[in-house]
Amino acid sequence: MDKMTIYNRLPIWGQNLACYYEGSRIKQTRYSKNFWRFLSEYENRARWSYEQICDFRDARLRQMIHHCYDTVPYYRKLFNDGGINPKSIKTLEDLKVLPILTKDIVNANPDSFLSTAIPNKAMVTAHTSGTTGSGFVFKTTPEAISEQWAVWWRYRKALGLRYGTLCGQFGGRSIIPISQLGPPFYRWNRPNNILYLSTYHMSERNLLDYVYALQNNKISWIHGYPSSISLLAEYLLRHEIQLNIKYVTIGAENLLDSQKEKIYKAFGVYPYQHYGLSEAVANFSENQKHEMRVDEDFAAVEFVSQRKHWKS
Repeated sequence: MDKMTIYNRLPIWGQNLACYYEGSRIKQTRYSKNFWRFLSEYENRARWSYEQICDFRDARLRQMIHHCYDTVPYYRKLFNDGGINPKSIKTLEDLKVLPILTKDIVNANPDSFLSTAIPNKAMVTAHTSGTTGSGFVFKTTPEAISEQWAVWWRYRKALGLRYGTLCGQFGGRSIIPISQLGPPFYRWNRPNNILYLSTYHMSERNLLDYVYALQNNKISWIHGYPSSISLLAEYLLRHEIQLNIKYVTIGAENLLDSQKEKIYKAFGVYPYQHYGLSEAVANFSENQKHEMRVDEDFAAVEFVSQRKHWKS
């Protein structure tokens, strides 16, 4: 019997307790001492010139290329078979000599992508949400996870949010059993101050419970899929209900103009977009002026015209 089957059979208080313990584990992994060090470094770089950022990005790229050639079997073979000298890749522009890497290639031989410099016991398993296709399972490290959350919190803090702010989250996880017919349609991750709201129970009959949950818990920030948040926005507009929401941040899906306007009409604020990949190969953040920027001090991102894939 898997964990979710056990979880779904628990009473609501038991599911909240399970969310508490899982939240504690998540907090320990994401927000370690490394997180605060990374966050300080990212916030300092926010004051750098673009030229300084590019120099930093390219230096990290060179370091990564040599790491891959020296310790990752797939890349050693790729470079050797292709006659590519790792030292020839010095800047973002030089990445064009490498072929685009796809999920199918990784899934065909995942062990060949593991660095021999990192012990197996130091690795953790992660996965993508699957919103752009099939889910993808891969190995990473707690330090890498902390750095990724640091760049995400730099974006959030720049908008005015503070770590620890209560957040109502509309995500893809089935946190409420599908078979549950009555409220409440939320569970608490109290260690991280996140109220998980089910995206699978958002019907006309149930949405008033979502309103009460946000009101009673004084939630001023909601985050999640724009398709789900716009459903709530439609309900609020239809029933002339107002919520004291000061921040709306979205991710995982493309934000449509119609959704953006609907969210603004319902909450009085425009949503901020963020695009980050669980694989940590790219990150994009929208600033207070609603300008989408590439976080180039996080990853070297190559835009390839008329392709569906990105290299990093």
